[in-house]
Amino acid sequence: MTLNAVNALLGDADVVLAAGTMFKQEDTAGWRLTPGEKRIHIDIDPQELGRSYPADVGMEADAKAALQDILAELPDRPPADSSWMERARTAEQEFLDTWRKKGPVEMRAVEILRASTPPDALFYFDRCNLGYWAWIDFLVAGPRTFHFPMGYGGIGPALPQAIGGKIACPDKPVVSVIGDGGFQFTGMELAVAVQEKSPITVIVCNNQRYGAIAADMQTNFGHADLGCDIGGPDLQKFAAAYGMPEVRVDDLDHFGAALKKGIESNTLNLIELTVELMNPPWS
Repeated sequence: MTLNAVNALLGDADVVLAAGTMFKQEDTAGWRLTPGEKRIHIDIDPQELGRSYPADVGMEADAKAALQDILAELPDRPPADSSWMERARTAEQEFLDTWRKKGPVEMRAVEILRASTPPDALFYFDRCNLGYWAWIDFLVAGPRTFHFPMGYGGIGPALPQAIGGKIACPDKPVVSVIGDGGFQFTGMELAVAVQEKSPITVIVCNNQRYGAIAADMQTNFGHADLGCDIGGPDLQKFAAAYGMPEVRVDDLDHFGAALKKGIESNTLNLIELTVELMNPPWS
């Protein structure tokens, strides 16, 4: 990943308060980011404190409890001067504009995803191309509404996680976004959703390949002809086997309407999105 205006903003901060983060490669542009002049690092695992970046203050604590205590002691004043806040807004806009130029179709897909769903909806993204772009640009409306496995690299968990999320929060809309490769790891978990009567909307991004792996192979080795192209089941028949409606969406013009209809139906339903989305060009 490349450094950007947001990274520069963090680098110029007097103090960075980092709670529950491991300062992973993906979050730090390959550890080229220098997060602030001084750092306060909070983590429940003492081995994480100062592991990637030196911590001027290391706090072994539950992030929520520590932040609540800190908040209670803070003086009642504006968080920063207006020029700093304006610079932050400018940096964010510059970051988003850069990515819109790199992937206009992909960024539009993410924006449709957000605009077509209620603010309190719970999203569970897999490591698929749409998931990667959502990690860049998805507008999170509230805590614990955005789930993405950046860091540990597994594929397939978005579906069972979404089922669990619906069981835990039955009154909230739940959307699972998963690639066709990941879906073949855990698609049979739809049986649990049927058994538990869990009405979630499952978006399967179907490009008949492991798109992210193919992109990395092409970048690093100049070809992507080893194990990347995959065959898959007929998703319409697969959904019918579980007694759930399925709709195929071949262009983004119809994506939003299909998503709204699926959520409003309050039933277990599947959307097969066949629009070709590229892997984010990280460099």
